Amino acid sequence: MFGIGLWELVIILGLLALLVGGVVVVIVVVLTTSRRPGGSANPNLFPCPDCGRHVSRVAASCPNCGRPLTSKGQN
Repeated sequence: MFGIGLWELVIILGLLALLVGGVVVVIVVVLTTSRRPGGSANPNLFPCPDCGRHVSRVAASCPNCGRPLTSKGQN
């Protein structure tokens, strides 16, 4: 081929697979840690005490689980 033996090719492909796998792991970790419940970039939202979904502070109930909420959005 190009002066590369079979074993060298296997090693190169294995290292490439490890590199790609490492990149995938890093992407998954970054995406999962950036979506932690409780923190919202929008100050008009808060997590529902029952289901954890973000709800408007003026909502009478959670649109996801239906839990009644107080007028201040905390119960």
